Amino acid sequence: MKSVLIKSLGAILFLMAGVANASIIYNIDRVVGSGSVSGFIETDGTLGLLSNTNILSWEVSVFSPDVNGGVASEASTGGTIFGDNALIADANDLFFDFDLNQNWGMYTDSSSWWCLAGGPGGDNGCFDSPGELIGYSDITGNEAEFSSLTGLIAITSESVTVPAPTTLTLFAFASLILMRRKKIV
Repeated sequence: MKSVLIKSLGAILFLMAGVANASIIYNIDRVVGSGSVSGFIETDGTLGLLSNTNILSWEVSVFSPDVNGGVASEASTGGTIFGDNALIADANDLFFDFDLNQNWGMYTDSSSWWCLAGGPGGDNGCFDSPGELIGYSDITGNEAEFSSLTGLIAITSESVTVPAPTTLTLFAFASLILMRRKKIV
């Protein structure tokens, strides 16, 4: 009986450990000049400096009177992320340091883009810096909107933690109680 109980408790603890590795969804709701960027970035739950491999999924939509002839880009999950090791995550927000010489951004499927550009000068792949830009790509690439920013700034709003599935944990716990009850009776 003790052996079964110990094994059952071990299984429950093992299954519950998956909850600690929950993903986090960060909401994007930014105003850039007279335009905007909205969507989300889902990470694997890593906190601190993020690599692009920590980003599980994302969706972004770019709008500006000057992007794609004033037509909002479609929400995109199939575009490209550029830049790496530039975002910093805590449990509530993603941050970008506009004082460092780095850039990070996303292209949508319709070739609109959102870029975070840090450091002095324009040699960062995003035209102006430091600041936040949205635009669209044609043969030369076009900046549509720019907001000058400096320092470490949260680029997302509230976050939502997505817990790992706990159904198996609940099933194991219920089974343990039923097994114990059966032995006592």
